[in-house]
Formats: sequence, C-alpha cells, structure tokens
Amino acid sequence: MPRVSEPEPWHPATSYHFRVSTMETIMRLFVIAGLFAAFAGSSAFAQGSYTHHAFCLQSGSSKECAFDSMQQCLAAKKGNKDTCAPNSTPQNH
Repeated sequence: MPRVSEPEPWHPATSYHFRVSTMETIMRLFVIAGLFAAFAGSSAFAQGSYTHHAFCLQSGSSKECAFDSMQQCLAAKKGNKDTCAPNSTPQNH
C-alpha cells in the first residue's frame, strides 16, 4: 500500500496568500501616496484663489472682511454698534 505523506506545515513565507498580501500592501501604499499628493496639490491651488477685500464689518466679537468699498460695508450694517474699518494688509497670500 502506498504511503500517504502528511501535508507540510503552513508557513507564511511559502504561502501564495502571503505574496498576495504583500502585493496588496504595496498597492495600498501607492494609492495612499497618490491620494496624499492629490490632496496636497488641491490645497495649494485653493490658496491661489484668495481674494483680499479692502473693508471689514465689525459686529460685536465677529469680523467679516467681505467688502470692496466702504459704501458696501456701511450698507451691510445692522445696527448702531456695527462698525466698518479698513482691512489690514494680507499676510502670506
């Protein structure tokens, strides 16, 4: 009667599953690196679209700098305590 050999013990270095997992890991690293590069590039592009407005409306503790003229700012006032002031020079834009 032929002798039946026992199966060899499982070892991760000789397993097909291990090789697939390594390939998956490498692919995932490439995908993550690509996503990171896309995100970093898009945030740099967004900073390039900054528009500096010349006047700010101060309402209590909030400050809204969205006006290109003093007249626009004064028209947006909602009460006597609101004030309009020139916007400071932009930093790093």
